[in-house]
Amino acid sequence: MAKPNLCISRVDNNSSHGWIVRVKREKDHIIRFFSDSKSGGKRLSQQAAREFRDRVFYRLEREGKRPRAKKLVLRQKRNKTGVIGVSRVQKKKPDGTVADYYAVTWHPKPGLARGTTISIARYGEELAFKRACAIRNRQLMKRFGRGIFRKIRAMKDGMAQAAISQPNLTIATPVTGDGNIGI
Repeated sequence: MAKPNLCISRVDNNSSHGWIVRVKREKDHIIRFFSDSKSGGKRLSQQAAREFRDRVFYRLEREGKRPRAKKLVLRQKRNKTGVIGVSRVQKKKPDGTVADYYAVTWHPKPGLARGTTISIARYGEELAFKRACAIRNRQLMKRFGRGIFRKIRAMKDGMAQAAISQPNLTIATPVTGDGNIGI
């Protein structure tokens, strides 16, 4: 296994010392605590937690409940720019003045986040937004491949068809200034 403590966390507080296993697949939530005192020490409780986790993974895989390897987020309620991963922020400089930026975030691989900022004062509002969207789109292509935008459009078309058959469902399709769909 690539990450030896995947789905396993250490608990050290006034009343409990041990390892907790949390696994979620579809609607199954499996949580179990392995106490240091009951297992015979810190290392033995960690080993018991790993063995339990591996058994749970094996059982869930046999049942066809696999984890999602790549998750695409198409929309968020809190997003104000219309492009997932691009947000407009203000930073306070050391001299006390406030500067506006577009912040770009992306995940090169699961569990790893990266980001950068584009100055609105330097590039202007429209160009800074376009540059931020271009960076985001480039990073999406690096992680998911060149066909990612076709896949996104297909997913959005499927969501739009669902909205037509269910009138209460609304779909927002953000498109960047350069014609790419922003996620």
